[in-house]
Amino acid sequence: MLQFIWKVLSKIYKEYGMSGISAVITFLFIASLFIINYIITILNIDEVEFDGIYYKRKYKKYIKMLEEDIIETPRNKPEHYVLGYLYIIVGEFHRAIEIFHKLLRLAPDHTAAYFYLAVAYLETGDIKNAERFYDTGAQMRLWNIKEYEVWDIKGWLYYKEGNIEEAYKCYDKVVAKGKRRINKTWRRKNTMINYHLGVISKHKGEYEKALEYFKKSIKAGGPESIFSKRSEEEIKRIEEMIDKGLK
Repeated sequence: MLQFIWKVLSKIYKEYGMSGISAVITFLFIASLFIINYIITILNIDEVEFDGIYYKRKYKKYIKMLEEDIIETPRNKPEHYVLGYLYIIVGEFHRAIEIFHKLLRLAPDHTAAYFYLAVAYLETGDIKNAERFYDTGAQMRLWNIKEYEVWDIKGWLYYKEGNIEEAYKCYDKVVAKGKRRINKTWRRKNTMINYHLGVISKHKGEYEKALEYFKKSIKAGGPESIFSKRSEEEIKRIEEMIDKGLK
């Protein structure tokens, strides 16, 4: 593709007197767009689409819009993924399960869908299916989900199974991955991961750290996030424990 663009620019340069410098600058600009698009595709195209609405935190509004869009374009895979994720954020876990299954029928290689389907099943108490879909995702190439997300989901699965020590190990890796510059955004925008880290910190008896994570979850998620609501409840419990001297 880039060779074709260069040939076209060279032809324009010769026929219309376009300067060589202008041709090179134009080519480099177009090439950079292709490179950026490629990088986004490799890293996580669905997350990029999701980020555009994440900071507004008006999840229910966008859920309604996506539900209407999917009726018109029922094979739109990115919209299915974002809708499923938003269902998880607002606590509509059964609907998340339904939409992720539809997505996997459209795109059986959609790695992230397997992992977040595991999250949705965990939230409904179906650990067996959560394990099944997590294991399926873990055997695939992680092309559209970040590594720290996978450790978070694995850690939460261990926590729900009662395997606390393994859960601790996973969340140590989540924190370690979050220290890398490329991954720092989850600290301020991921309501679910911060909530999970708060629960794990509380379980360890690290109450100050737990409060910090719960507050981040609330800030990241806003009033419509189920994880924000849970975080608010956890903060009240910890503050009551502190007031009673049970810390």
